[in-house]
Amino acid sequence: MFGVIVNGWLGLDELLEQADALELRSGTPGYKATALYIKVLNQLKTFPHQGTQAMADSLIEIVSHNLVFISLSEPAVVLQLQVSTIEKTFQQAVLWLPLHWLEIFQEDPVYQLGAVLYTGSQAVDFYNGRLTQDLSDSGPLAQAHEAELLWLISREFPGYQFDLYQSYLRHKFPQGLNSPKAKGLLYPLAPVEAIEA
Repeated sequence: MFGVIVNGWLGLDELLEQADALELRSGTPGYKATALYIKVLNQLKTFPHQGTQAMADSLIEIVSHNLVFISLSEPAVVLQLQVSTIEKTFQQAVLWLPLHWLEIFQEDPVYQLGAVLYTGSQAVDFYNGRLTQDLSDSGPLAQAHEAELLWLISREFPGYQFDLYQSYLRHKFPQGLNSPKAKGLLYPLAPVEAIEA
């Protein structure tokens, strides 16, 4: 579909090939959605911007150690992060993954990849104790990660048509994570420690 290697990042083409392979495999929609999500996270480890790489590395660790859960949701069409308070003392974050996310991803991979970056940034903020109720810092940082992807797309694929939301993000963070508004939002990520049973 995209046919270009972006700064050594196979990115979208690689993910679309993996999505096509998953579509042909037998398995439930939930298995395919989850398998694709894990493939996307692994692909983001090689994203051209170090800030996004670090966030993706942390997110993979957080998810693999069940510090943030992935759960399937229907009929949602986008990824969402929900934080719940349990017994008034303990907070748990859940990434809600649409059950038919494979098909949704194939229809608009740029939008869905942006959703992975947005919710992934929020999940990492949750782990680092920076996810606030009003999203005053975590919301803009999540948008900046998403804008970094859009900046890459606009540079490598000038004919790509952005929707209103994507255009807003490109205006707000015209240089992605290198935009002045974004630079002050990045912070050193805490190492991920598994909880011993």
